[in-house]
Amino acid sequence: MKGVYCLICVAVCLTVTGCSPKRSNDGEASSSSSSSDSSSSSFAQNDAPAPPPPPQVQAPSHNYASVDGELYLYAQGLSDDQIRAGQAAGGFVGLKYLGELNGVYMLQQENSDQIDTCTNPCTFIKVTNQDGALVDRIQWVPSSIIAEAFSDAFNGFLKPSVNVPGYTGGGGQ
Repeated sequence: MKGVYCLICVAVCLTVTGCSPKRSNDGEASSSSSSSDSSSSSFAQNDAPAPPPPPQVQAPSHNYASVDGELYLYAQGLSDDQIRAGQAAGGFVGLKYLGELNGVYMLQQENSDQIDTCTNPCTFIKVTNQDGALVDRIQWVPSSIIAEAFSDAFNGFLKPSVNVPGYTGGGGQ
């Protein structure tokens, strides 16, 4: 009876501690099933597809093509006549950013004494002379060069000019 009791104790001990060796197909002992089960379950968890990354929000970029001193250069498109004539590229419009005063943004075209002003948001552009007298009002067209320049000003891409000769109409620096 003592022998049976000892066999039962050994069998229980081996079962509880996981000491019973398993044989692989080639007859060698292998590790217990609990370690192989945990590695296969972690492998299955790693097979799940990763969630898609959040969409990238692209920051706005400036519209000007180049800078020449205090002038921001905006590329002009070509007309159909210019393309038919073989012209490969348009010229540039040079604009100087005079600054912002009380929510009014001011630009001046190169070699012009007129000042273009606009608020943000803009529905029309006011054109004045350097004394502040109204010359014209221009409809806001988003694809126009002047609208692209004001968009650059609104988005903080333009630095105010430090050289505004003869300007007395208020604003600027």
